[in-house]
Amino acid sequence: MLQVEMVTGKATVVCAAKGNLDASTATTFRGAIALCLGGPGLIIDLSEMRFIDGSGLTALVGAIRRAQDQRTQVAVVAPTGSIRDVLDEAGLDAIVSVLETIDQALAELDDDVGALLLTEGFR
Repeated sequence: MLQVEMVTGKATVVCAAKGNLDASTATTFRGAIALCLGGPGLIIDLSEMRFIDGSGLTALVGAIRRAQDQRTQVAVVAPTGSIRDVLDEAGLDAIVSVLETIDQALAELDDDVGALLLTEGFR
C-alpha cells in the first residue's frame, strides 16, 4: 500500500510518500507526483517509506527527471535505513540532492515554508 500526501508552500511542494513503492504502487506514485509538478520546487519525502524495489526506484527516477525537465528544483528526503541504502547504492545523489530532513531540503531549494510544514506535521 502507498499513500502520498501533498503540502504546498510559497514556492515548493512537498510530496510525502508512505508505505511501499513497488511494481503494484508505481503507477499511483507517478500519478501523485505528476499532481505535484508545476512549481519551482519539489521535495519528495520518503522518510516514512517502508520498502522500495526496482520498479519503485524506476518510478522515482522518472518523476525526478520529469520535474527537472520542467525546470523544477528537486530534493529527496530519505533520512536513514534501508530506503537510504537503496538510494545510495543506486547513485541517486548523482541526479538529485538526497537529504535527511525537510528543513535541509527547504534550505537546499531556498524556500521559506517551514512554518506551514510544521503546522501540517511534516518534519
